[in-house]
Amino acid sequence: MQCGTCGHTEVRGATTTVEEWHAGKLYVVRDVPVERCPNCGEEYFAPAVMDALERLLDHPTNAEPVTAFALEYA
Repeated sequence: MQCGTCGHTEVRGATTTVEEWHAGKLYVVRDVPVERCPNCGEEYFAPAVMDALERLLDHPTNAEPVTAFALEYA
């Protein structure tokens, strides 16, 4: 696969963390598989991964709460 952002000819398998607001709550999903360009860092999600993320967010059965701090830029 070629990177659509920089044109690099090889992207590599990796994992990433996804932060997503869903139903008014912020969810952090760790170790999500992606293809990442080693040149510019652009990440590509396979359609099956996107479907799995949607299902996971629709039914977050094993979510554990974490502490976060909200700051306002002013």
